[in-house]
Amino acid sequence: MSKGIINRYYLLVFSILYFSTSWYAKNILSESANLFLVGIILVFTIIGNRKRYFVVHLKAIQIILSLMMISLCACVIKIDVPKNTIYEILIYAIAIIVVGIVSIRDYCEAFVNCICLTSFFSVITWFIGAYAPKILAIFPLVRNDPTVKVYNLFFCVERIDEGMHRLHGFCWEPGAFQTLLNIAIGLLIFVPQISNYRRKLIILFVALLLTFSTTGYIAGIINLILFLTKAQRKECRIFGRIIFIGLGLVGALIVLYPIVPVSIKGVSFGFYKIKEFLQGTTEARGTYDSASVRFDSIYYAIKSFINNPLVGKGFRGMDNDGRMYTCTPLNYFAYKGAVYGVIVMCGWAGLCKYVCQFKIHQILLWGMVMVAIISENYLNYLFASVFIVYGIVALCINKESRFLYEWKENAIIRD
Repeated sequence: MSKGIINRYYLLVFSILYFSTSWYAKNILSESANLFLVGIILVFTIIGNRKRYFVVHLKAIQIILSLMMISLCACVIKIDVPKNTIYEILIYAIAIIVVGIVSIRDYCEAFVNCICLTSFFSVITWFIGAYAPKILAIFPLVRNDPTVKVYNLFFCVERIDEGMHRLHGFCWEPGAFQTLLNIAIGLLIFVPQISNYRRKLIILFVALLLTFSTTGYIAGIINLILFLTKAQRKECRIFGRIIFIGLGLVGALIVLYPIVPVSIKGVSFGFYKIKEFLQGTTEARGTYDSASVRFDSIYYAIKSFINNPLVGKGFRGMDNDGRMYTCTPLNYFAYKGAVYGVIVMCGWAGLCKYVCQFKIHQILLWGMVMVAIISENYLNYLFASVFIVYGIVALCINKESRFLYEWKENAIIRD
């Protein structure tokens, strides 16, 4: 792949990430404006693509069209918000085009490198914000009120307030950035021939630590297990090492339990936040905080799905509840129903199957992704839909994951 092609793919992948999850995209631009900007960059990528062809497995297109039809039917049956359904269909259409022109190998490499660049920049600015915040005054102030100041540095945002100083990357909150970080770490561990592997892994893990995200730490522990067992070439040895590492982690957690603070600057953290989460719903606890919201998003999403198993409760029905539904894996089912949810879950599983050679690694990677995406609602986010489409294509061509070690350009999307 030539340098020019690399640069064009990097711009496309970065635009997908930035206009899906950035603070600026979330708070300043509209959803249609974000999608329009990605569409413009996609058009220029297609024009500059020397290969001049588009290849996606026919079965994959049929499955994605099925997802679109399910959404349309659910919209009609539930008298749902047409705007959200149209937006979702456009997202899947763009995702199919991206998968058709960019091989999964190239996309994963660009994804990892874009997140590494953002992480490196964000870590530096985090230390500036922590120890020399006055320097940030030279950058645009996109939010300024008595309690919060948010500076836009494009590759990241720095939020200066009275609470815990956390790394956001370019995302609207640390919980969103930890999702991108953990997926990037998982891909970096298994996708071969990405340059400066160890340096990038260190940068990503340091950035993950500075998010102070409990969910991110749990997903990060799974990634650490994947990293420590990657070199094993037999399932039984991998399983044995996982048990050994697991026992070591349990011992470390026992030692750390009395040491880790229950809160940092008034924000619950670590073990105490998990303990708060296990106390139940907002109504049961009588308090409204991050932990109770996370529990609500699981409990009430399951309840909504049980009451509406066929086509889900829809965007309007879920929004009318007045709750924050942040558990993406359950939202697929709660919003859209069983068939839609199963297809999407198979897409994520297909991606993990193709990235990893051994089943136990595939299961762990899938589990890591599920943990990483439970902190926010990514139901209509382009970056997630692109991965889902890649996963569906991977299942359709039904080849072993070892293709990554014998890579031929666009092999994954040929019949």
